[in-house]
Amino acid sequence: MNLSSLPSLLFVDPPELSDQTASEILDFLYQLSTAFENHYADQLRRYYQSLETDPSQQQNLFDNIHQKTDQSPHDMLEGFDDELPPF
Repeated sequence: MNLSSLPSLLFVDPPELSDQTASEILDFLYQLSTAFENHYADQLRRYYQSLETDPSQQQNLFDNIHQKTDQSPHDMLEGFDDELPPF
């Protein structure tokens, strides 16, 4: 399964939340995500390493660009030759 085959989450008619409630829910989701990642860290690491070693499993980041613009990635960079500011 690649990332492009995953369904997108949509909010349909989300409830109104107070600022505090929105913040508390977000904090909970971050804690849940962290706990999930910590618990399944070894499995997640193996999975992502397998993607690195098997190029056929990697998502081509330019697939959607080709479909939407019919341009190659190199064509899309034309005109981006501005000088970088000094650091």
